[in-house]
Amino acid sequence: MDIVYLWCDLQDAAFRAKRAEALRRAGIAVNEGDNGACRYRSNDELRYSLRSLERFAPWLDAVHIVIDDAISPPAWLKLDAPRLRLHRWSEAIPPEKLPCFNSSALEFFIQDIPGLSERFLYANDDMLFARPLEPSFFFAPDGWPIYRYSTSRLDMAAPTLADGYLHRVRESFRFAKANFGVAGGYKRAYGRLGHHNIDPYVKADLLAFREAYPAIWDMQTSFTFRDRRQLQREVLAGWAFSRGHAHFRSIKRPWWQTAFGLPHRDSWHCIPVRDDIAAEFARLKPSLVCMNDSPEVTDEGRKAATRFLETLLPGKSSFETD
Repeated sequence: MDIVYLWCDLQDAAFRAKRAEALRRAGIAVNEGDNGACRYRSNDELRYSLRSLERFAPWLDAVHIVIDDAISPPAWLKLDAPRLRLHRWSEAIPPEKLPCFNSSALEFFIQDIPGLSERFLYANDDMLFARPLEPSFFFAPDGWPIYRYSTSRLDMAAPTLADGYLHRVRESFRFAKANFGVAGGYKRAYGRLGHHNIDPYVKADLLAFREAYPAIWDMQTSFTFRDRRQLQREVLAGWAFSRGHAHFRSIKRPWWQTAFGLPHRDSWHCIPVRDDIAAEFARLKPSLVCMNDSPEVTDEGRKAATRFLETLLPGKSSFETD
């Protein structure tokens, strides 16, 4: 089983210039929420995610890191690490769909990454393993993915949602209900906010979605930057549920498991605007952490997040240069 990361860094001069030119051609003013700098900034989270992978999920095989054709990989990344597979987006995306600075579109090309295993995990570069996990955390005994959801629910009746990401997630649920139906485990998932963390996928299901809904797939992958008309990858989970190829889990553990010292949450979505990251981590005992940069995060918050990650995951991994 492989894992896929998407990575970029706005500090890279060539990537920054390419993005600025694409914004100019599209006539788009930077929207701090959807297309702002925080969506492209690297705070070295990938370094710590790879450390967490090596420590807590050593059973993973190839580690695929996909980057823009213009960008240089992280200076600390050991390019000849045995498990590392570094890809450029032109290996998976047709020329007419490039350039693309839109994760909501890029995620629909993951199944086309060369050499990717049939069952794989997908992570943003700010998502980490936080304790020892087995493949059974991500895939049920029948081989199908386990998708995790929080207890938070979206307003499914409102005509629109102010937050672009939440709006796209809500529209993904609506599309799934209209086209796939809501049955089985998806009844419990419907309308809940996904955990926004490391998720499992099966290539055959993603390819089947593209074959069944070519017009939607083409629309989804045609936006150079994020757009409210798009869907989120939540729709792919809905598609898997509709085929009987997915299982529902809540990220919050039952009280009795917490009482016995087991993790309070399977997944923690942390926006580092607080000064008690370590204390909250100790309280929740999560299995996965997403250290999510956002418009409200300051440089001080980013430094605090790095200090926490260095304490949690000290020492270099085999993916780092000497």
